[in-house]
Amino acid sequence: MRISVSPIPSPIPLARFLVLLGAVALGASACGGEVPIEAGSEAQSTIPGGSSDTTTPEPSADPTVIEGAVIGTGNIGGPVVNPQAHRVGSIAIAESYPEQLMVSFLAGDPNCTAADGYAHVIDGAVRVTVFVGITEDALTRSCLAGTDFEHTLSIPLVEGLDGRELVYEQ
Repeated sequence: MRISVSPIPSPIPLARFLVLLGAVALGASACGGEVPIEAGSEAQSTIPGGSSDTTTPEPSADPTVIEGAVIGTGNIGGPVVNPQAHRVGSIAIAESYPEQLMVSFLAGDPNCTAADGYAHVIDGAVRVTVFVGITEDALTRSCLAGTDFEHTLSIPLVEGLDGRELVYEQ
C-alpha cells in the first residue's frame, strides 16, 4: 500500500504574517513622556521625560480620540488601519504664520505605513499627537519587516502657536 503525503497549506502566507507582526510591534512601541519646545525652534528628543505618577490610566475604547480643539492635521500613506499612538522623534517649526509643523518619527516600511498627525490645544498648550498603522492595502504589498524608517509628517496649523508651549509624546 502506498501513502502519499502532501504539505498542509499555510493559512497565512509568511509575508502577511511578517506585516502583521510588524504592525503589532509598531503599536507596542508607543510609550514615553512629554517634551515641551518653543515656537521658532527645532526639538530633538534625546532624554525621555516621565512622571512619578504610578497609576495606569484606563485605555480609551478608541485610541484615536483627540481632546481639545484641533488646530492642524496631516496624513501620510492614506487611511490608517489599526491606528496606535506613536512616539515623535522631533518637530521642526516653519517660520510662517500660522506655523507649519514638520513632525519626524521612526516607523515601518514607507510602502505599508500610514500615519495621521494632530495639533490640538489642551490647557493652553499645543499638543502634537501621531497615530501610526498600516495602509489599507499593506497585506497585498511587499513590505520590509523589522526595519525602522524615518518619516516626516507635515501638519499645517489653522491658527498660530502665539507663544503657547508645544508638547509631544516621545
